[in-house]
Amino acid sequence: QAAAAEEESKDVDPPGFGRQMLQLTIIPAIIVAGIMGVWILFITLWGHAQSLDSILGLLETAPVISSSNGVGNDGSSSNPLSDIAGRPGYQERQRAALNLVAMLEGSELSDEEVKITGDRLVRLAELHMGHDEQNGMFIMGALALLSDPETLPIFSEWLVSDHEPDRYAAVVALNKWRGNITELASLVEPLTGCLESNDLRTKTLATLLLGATADPDDDVVTDALAV
Repeated sequence: QAAAAEEESKDVDPPGFGRQMLQLTIIPAIIVAGIMGVWILFITLWGHAQSLDSILGLLETAPVISSSNGVGNDGSSSNPLSDIAGRPGYQERQRAALNLVAMLEGSELSDEEVKITGDRLVRLAELHMGHDEQNGMFIMGALALLSDPETLPIFSEWLVSDHEPDRYAAVVALNKWRGNITELASLVEPLTGCLESNDLRTKTLATLLLGATADPDDDVVTDALAV
């Protein structure tokens, strides 16, 4: 029997090079491509299913932090900067904030939609200032993409915030402003104050904005830029 088995094994041809390549590379590549295709289709359909209103609605579910006692409306407490990322639904809200920026970058809104969206984002910015620098930066970026001059007061508040990440988020966002740069003239004073920031990034971006918006004959700004 052993001799017969050995003789039978000799009759089996080894797999050809082409077949080996097919098994080792082509078939796995097809499987991976299929998995990626399904994943991309899922992401695309999920993204299209999200409307501007639903994204804003999700962001508005964030717990409100009381500055007086540090207690949120979800019952959580302690320093909001230390535990906000662990709050229920935080990761979903962060993805929503990122999706909001991506949506506004690729779409044009009507004047009415800009007004409504701007009002909702201003309220969100007020809640996030000094608390959530991650989502706050996305929210401020979304406001800048709307480029509605009526929202500039909230930028002024962020630019003079005692919380350094707020000032940085504001200057980053303002560099995304899609309207006429002269519309930012009302922010020259708070931008000038940012030149005293200890964060080099904030100072650099504020300098760029001042160079485009400030009056060249303004001695206060000129002196501040010269320092």
